Amino acid sequence: MAAPMPALQAVTQVSKPRNTLRVLRASLYGVSGLVLLLFLTCVAGAYVHRRALETIGTESAPTIIAAQKIRTALAHMDASAANDLLASSQAESEAARQEYEQSRLEAGQALLYAARSIADSSGERDPLEKIQTQLGYYEALIQRARDLHDQKDPRALDAYAQAASVVDNDLLPAADELDKANFRRLDETYARQGGYSIGSRVVVLLLGIALLGVLLWLQSFLTNRTRRILNLPLIAATLIALAFTLWGLTVFGTEEHELKTAKQDAFTSIRALWKARAAAYSAAGDESRFLLHSNKLPGAADDFQRNVNSLVLLPSGVTMQDVARDGLNENSGATGYLADEIHNITFPREREPAVEMTAKFAQYLAVDREMRGLADSGKYAEAVALRLGNQPDQAKYAFAQFDDALGRTLAVNQRAFDEAVDTGFSALSHFEAKAAAAAALIVLLVFAGLAPRIAEYR
Repeated sequence: MAAPMPALQAVTQVSKPRNTLRVLRASLYGVSGLVLLLFLTCVAGAYVHRRALETIGTESAPTIIAAQKIRTALAHMDASAANDLLASSQAESEAARQEYEQSRLEAGQALLYAARSIADSSGERDPLEKIQTQLGYYEALIQRARDLHDQKDPRALDAYAQAASVVDNDLLPAADELDKANFRRLDETYARQGGYSIGSRVVVLLLGIALLGVLLWLQSFLTNRTRRILNLPLIAATLIALAFTLWGLTVFGTEEHELKTAKQDAFTSIRALWKARAAAYSAAGDESRFLLHSNKLPGAADDFQRNVNSLVLLPSGVTMQDVARDGLNENSGATGYLADEIHNITFPREREPAVEMTAKFAQYLAVDREMRGLADSGKYAEAVALRLGNQPDQAKYAFAQFDDALGRTLAVNQRAFDEAVDTGFSALSHFEAKAAAAAALIVLLVFAGLAPRIAEYR
């Protein structure tokens, strides 16, 4: 019965090296597979983050801004054309025509930008085409109104009324549609990206843990089987795998943070401020239409109030006099575009111009109330002078002060938006190449650590 024992020992001695060889080979393939999966997950995550940054930072958001620039320029053109008809002197008429021409150029530049950036979507293409076709018709009507006005022909007002109808019913709604189409795209991209970002980080974390676990187990296995305390290439591979995983998680976390800063913190304010600027210029045009006293321009007073309410609507107990004195604050309970900005103050040096902007708008409304009081009491010339005057107690000056504060608030948010997008792109710079280098280095180090041991058991 004792004879089989040496044979059993021999089989055991042969079996153990063979098992070790199989484990080492399987470990090499397994680690390579995990590294490949980690690399592909990082590349896919980088693609999703980069695409979201491109859509939000360089496509949809700039086109939304262009749409609001178009709307603002159109509203300013209309206000300037109305001011031209109100002008009582050649100087006032020339000033109005210069403002009209400047706004026309701004509208053209914004249209060109929007046309270059347009996506292959009827939601963006249709309103842009409508603006391009109707703008020429509008300009022809304004030119006719000017010519008739210069000839002292009362039909000038009829021509302007036709142009005003084109602005109200065609041009401004088309600009709003262009804004909405791009904002839907931006919103959908941001919502999708949030889920993808979390998912990619979870997968990177799980694969990183799995890879680190396999590498640590392999180090322990070699220590037990080969009696070598440390395998330096495997240790290096483990450290690089840890750094690779943490780097991937950090980059994707940075991307999510920067995208939130760009979209939620900065662009929410940027869009509200541009919409506020467009509505304010529309309100200024409504002021001038009101003073034209034409039955061809019905509802100018109501339109003015509607535009004002879109900028700021105060709750009971808060008056415009309070706002003119102190500006709006987060607890005012107000609604509208200006209130949206106040509720979204995020960045350093943003609060002061934002609060000043609301106070200046309230001061502008005080001048408007005075102007309407003069008009209602029959003091038409004085009302027109107050509307067209650019002195500290007159409408154009008050509006310019408001617009300047709005522009400074906008600039703070635009800088933050641009910096967030740039930081996001910077974090992803050469990401795939760096990830490929790290993955290849891990595999090479594992091979360098296992190849001599595999050779020993062949």
